[in-house]
Amino acid sequence: MVSAKPYESFAWYAKRWPGGPRRELARTPRKLQVPSALATEVIPDVSPPGEWVGGETAALAQLKAWIPKLRSYENERENLAADATSRLSAALHFGCLSSLDLERRVHDRDGAEPFLHRLCRRDFFTQLLWWRPELARTDLHEGGRGRSRDNPGALAAWKEGRTGFPLVDAGMRQLRAEGWMPDPVRAIAASFLTEVLGIDWRAGAAHFMHLLVDGDIATNQLNWQWIAGKRAGPGSSRDRLLNPATQLDRYDPQCEYVRRWIDEFGTARYPPTMVDHNGVVGQWRAARRHA
Repeated sequence: MVSAKPYESFAWYAKRWPGGPRRELARTPRKLQVPSALATEVIPDVSPPGEWVGGETAALAQLKAWIPKLRSYENERENLAADATSRLSAALHFGCLSSLDLERRVHDRDGAEPFLHRLCRRDFFTQLLWWRPELARTDLHEGGRGRSRDNPGALAAWKEGRTGFPLVDAGMRQLRAEGWMPDPVRAIAASFLTEVLGIDWRAGAAHFMHLLVDGDIATNQLNWQWIAGKRAGPGSSRDRLLNPATQLDRYDPQCEYVRRWIDEFGTARYPPTMVDHNGVVGQWRAARRHA
């Protein structure tokens, strides 16, 4: 959805998005014209980690298999052990499936509304970056904690999943193994890096972009800004401190997801927590009261 100027408020964009104009789906071309001077070579095998398969045929098959799960999507999407998300983000990113086609295929299905809300958010970030391409590197709004520090050791521990906080570590290890992680874990890991470790959001966003199979610049960079308190997304809070301990109780209370990715969880080999998180939370809340 295009407007005369960018929507910087997701709430306003989300109100307009459902009834906004839609273009017609483009017809599939009968053939492709390849430049005559283009040399033909064997396509190298650059398959991403995990079981990702490219192409429209695979994306549509994946969508068809997932559509029956829409009914339970709202209740199950926060259950990390169930792995109930569509995992269609990579197909959307590479154009194997268009957001318009996806919307049309699911909009009248039971349980589609919360899924379409997330698709709307993806479109919101895309239009915002289209209007302001500098947001891939700069803040939408100054704010948040307003400070960051260079801490290579802490950054490395975060990247490798050695923070001692189970949900953060499990997500970062899944990212390294599969090139993907669930949205809630992305937010929790991002909040930990920016709000607990005090490291600039750009360092985390770059690491995600390096490894994510669905690494979309608009969605990745602006979600990171939202978590870092730059008001680049849903909600108007300046900061997003997501306590990894309480979030574990919410998303993975039996630690099934955590145990899937951390072999040494619950043993003496698991690293100790790298910071006193309760102390950080207290300082953060005190700073917010006096802001």
